[in-house]
This record gives sequence, C-alpha cells and structure tokens, in this order.
Amino acid sequence: MRIELFTTDTEQGKPLSKLFISELSEGLKTINGIEIVSDNADIVHVLGAWDNGLCRKASQCRRLLVPYIYSPLGGLAPWILRRHKAAKTLELISTEKRLTTGAEAVHVWGPKEESVAKRWSHNVTIIRNSVTSNDFSASQMAGQMVLLYEKTLKEFEEKVDSSLSHQVETVDTEAEPNAKTVLRRVAYMRYRYHRGYIPLHELEDMANEMRKLDYDEDAMAEWLDRLKLTKFASRLFHVMATKAGLTEGFMPITETDDSEARRIEATVKNYINIITH
Repeated sequence: MRIELFTTDTEQGKPLSKLFISELSEGLKTINGIEIVSDNADIVHVLGAWDNGLCRKASQCRRLLVPYIYSPLGGLAPWILRRHKAAKTLELISTEKRLTTGAEAVHVWGPKEESVAKRWSHNVTIIRNSVTSNDFSASQMAGQMVLLYEKTLKEFEEKVDSSLSHQVETVDTEAEPNAKTVLRRVAYMRYRYHRGYIPLHELEDMANEMRKLDYDEDAMAEWLDRLKLTKFASRLFHVMATKAGLTEGFMPITETDDSEARRIEATVKNYINIITH
C-alpha cells in the first residue's frame, strides 16, 4: 500500500507534531507492503490542524477522488476549539470543519479530542500518540495505523464499486452479467485515470477477463456510448493492447491510438505494494 504522509512546514515546526510524524513514518517503514510516497498514493494521511495548506491538500484529494485520513494532532482538543471561537476566527473554524468532514476517517489521540471530532465526522478512531505514551511504542502505533489505512481504503473502494455498479445498472438493468462486468471495469479504469495512475496489474486482470468473457459486442458498443465511455474505452483498449497484450478480436470497439491514449498509457504504473479494489 502506498501512503502519502502530508503536513506543512508550520506543523513540522511544532515539536510534538514533528516527533509524532517522524515516529509514525519510521514505524511504517518497518511494515512489509507499506511504501511512503510523495505521489500516486493509494491513500493520503493529512496531519495537522488550523492550516490552510492542509485544507488545500484535502481539496485536491477530493477533486482527484483520492481517499484521505485526517489526523489533527491534538488540534481538535476542546480548549483549542474554544480558543478559536473566542478569537472569532469563524472562517478558519469553517475551513477546519470541511477538512474534518471531508475525510474518509479521522484519527485522534484521545477521548477529549474524539468528542470534538465526532461533531464533524461519523468515523473517528483513537490511536494513542507513542511520543507521549510510555507503554505504547512507535511500532504498535504504526501497526494500528496500517489497520486503519486498510479499513478505510477497503471501504472507499467499495463505495466506488457501488457507485460504478449503479451507473451501469441505470443503462440497462437487463444487460447480461458479462457485459456489466466489462462496463464496470472500463468505468473503474476511467476513475483510476482521473486519479492519475492505473495499476498495471489491474489492467492485466481486465485484459485476462475480457479474453474469457462472452458478451454481445454490438450491444456493448451501444452501452459504452450511453455511459459516455466510448472515447475513453477506445483509447484504453489501445493501451491494453500495448501493455497487456489484448488483441483486436477481444475488443468490442476499435482501438484508438492518439495523444490521449498516450496520456492514459503514461498513468499505467507497475507498483507492487497496492491494495486492489
């Protein structure tokens, strides 16, 4: 799983935050299958509070449909929220609320911070801070955090799959199951392209599936058109021919080789440590 730990220079300037992020990063690096990255992450971990830079990152994640977990690092403690209210920083409070509300999951250090976070998020998890806990190591903290990453990513991908399945069903509820499978796959690849990278093994799995499935190709062409997937699919099939060996006989529509196909191909990455949908 590819994890991006995102914070700001302002947050890194806080001694406790800096130590926490350092211990978390070092702990994660010891866990098999976890890779700390700066781009093309499976999930983004936004760390800090009351900082517009964090909010901009969260907005970017939402725009790209990349799930993010939010850790305010003590910044949602009740006395801190009261201080901002007293200072009448209503715009900043509103921004912090959007940051918290938009997260797929929120991680806090203790029950007092949890009580505030739950006002804005239905999915709040307490994982203690190893920096301030003598009986809780960095490796334990990282292990619990990975469980939260895995759970959050699984739930996010299930929501994506449910949304794509609904889109396919609205086209033709009577469509044959094999056709629906291919349509969902194409729609999922468009979602991955929107995120900025397509896992190579996903592309290969789709190519293998298309070689095995039998469906009405004329009807498939019509359904792709109804879903406004025809142009993307034609270019995707060219990329699949190049990257996964899909031949013309298994394509329901003609492939297209152009600049857009090359842009799609450029997002195909052979990352090994990734949780599949």
